[in-house]
Amino acid sequence: MRSPSRLVIGGAPAFASSVPREKSADPRQKRERRRSFCAPREEFCASAPLRPLRLRRGATLRALDSALLLGRDLTVERDGRRVVDRATIVLAEAGVVTIAGPSGCGKSTLLRALATLIPLSAGTLRFEGRTVEDIGVLEYRRRVAYVPQSPQMFEGTVADNVRAGPRFAGRELGDDQVSALVARVGLPVELASRSAADVSGGERLRVALARALANEPRVLLLDEPTSALDARAAGVVLDLLLSLAAAGTALVLVTHVPEHAAHLGGAAYRMAAGALSAEASSP
Repeated sequence: MRSPSRLVIGGAPAFASSVPREKSADPRQKRERRRSFCAPREEFCASAPLRPLRLRRGATLRALDSALLLGRDLTVERDGRRVVDRATIVLAEAGVVTIAGPSGCGKSTLLRALATLIPLSAGTLRFEGRTVEDIGVLEYRRRVAYVPQSPQMFEGTVADNVRAGPRFAGRELGDDQVSALVARVGLPVELASRSAADVSGGERLRVALARALANEPRVLLLDEPTSALDARAAGVVLDLLLSLAAAGTALVLVTHVPEHAAHLGGAAYRMAAGALSAEASSP
């Protein structure tokens, strides 16, 4: 039996499914059900905190129409095996979405598919209501920026790396703009003149974030950003990501550390054997 599509709507996990209606000829029962359905969201969640929200079809369609980033029934196959199996993610506004799961479950593959770095076997991908084909791959990647698990530095200085994206698009960043981006990711502005080959692992990740932010993306896709860091450096990066989210940049982050997902908050998903599911909220 095919499972219902899982959605992320407004930074909270939800399901869109077809629920069989209980037949009843008593109009009083119908009125009672209608009042219960229209109750305030806080009251509904308090009464059933572990149940996923079920949306009526009309509400679901409106949410999909207004989605910032929509990946629907995304499927990736390799050598006849489904690495990602009909995964659906909807990001309706700036917020945080975390995808946790063990190594090899397909979560990084899903993120790379969202970044258009690997082809889809099936499914649709839209940003601001438009397909990637309509937007153009280069423009899509500027607006939906991908930061890999082990980002590589370009030749030259840290400043050269930060300027790389805008320069590719024919736009040159001034020194003040470079300094502001370096400071935004929590690095000393003096680092801009250092060779990018000489920065540490934690600094390299933040330089990659500054490089991505230079293109003014609306969404950041982050693959295991804390995997190579010690606990202190990981905490600095997580707090930096929270500050970016608070400033309006939407985040979709892959991690294998449940504590890091909990620290970031937002909508929590878990992946297992290529299938994506929304985790139950805590009471």
